[in-house]
Amino acid sequence: MLEWWPFLLFVAAGVLLTFLGNLWGPLLVSRARVRSRKAWAADHGFTFGGGSEAERFITEKGRPGLFALCRNDLYFDVLRSSDTAVVDFAYVRELGGTLQSERSDVRKAATVALTSVDRPLPSALIRPWGKRRAAQLAIDRLPTLSQVTDDVLQGLFATIETGDPAFDDTFQVSGRDEHSIRALLTPDVRVVMVRLPAAQFELDGRSVLGYEERILSADDLSRLVDVVNELTGALERSVVPA
Repeated sequence: MLEWWPFLLFVAAGVLLTFLGNLWGPLLVSRARVRSRKAWAADHGFTFGGGSEAERFITEKGRPGLFALCRNDLYFDVLRSSDTAVVDFAYVRELGGTLQSERSDVRKAATVALTSVDRPLPSALIRPWGKRRAAQLAIDRLPTLSQVTDDVLQGLFATIETGDPAFDDTFQVSGRDEHSIRALLTPDVRVVMVRLPAAQFELDGRSVLGYEERILSADDLSRLVDVVNELTGALERSVVPA
């Protein structure tokens, strides 16, 4: 039995390190990064609320966009002005392959800016292509695979194109109402989004969300709030076909 102890200790240490690295490590980093939020709120005309107030606020909003998809949420704060809110929160996301044995839970965090518009918008997710664009170009050069595989890949890389190369090469756009979403993405809307090529944007009912999956610095937060406010104005001016 004694000869198994080194192996068991090795396995236990690996599990512990994975747990700390994937779940608790990012959480500790996120907590450290939100310490200056009270000062940012005071400097920019926002009120500051703690984690319980943030959770209550998001619940009252109906958990739009990203907030509806996450689990084990941990809210840090909510900053509110007359027309904009900012929420810092952490959550668990399952990453990995299709098999359960290939998946693992990873703790992530995001700084989300939220506004609202006067009319319902078509639901849409606009996210940076990132490494998926290079993967798509590489796969396009490969010979045709099985029909099932091709269908899966087409779904993975599907996007609603606007005809604007600067925008289409930066963001992947997904949503059910392709016609309405394309009409909503006017030149004014697109030029605002391209100003933050690393951000994700979601339209959910009357809610407009902009965020990055990290806790933003004070300067980056200011840029996010400015862009989301400008985006909201551009969306209000756009016309969605009936």
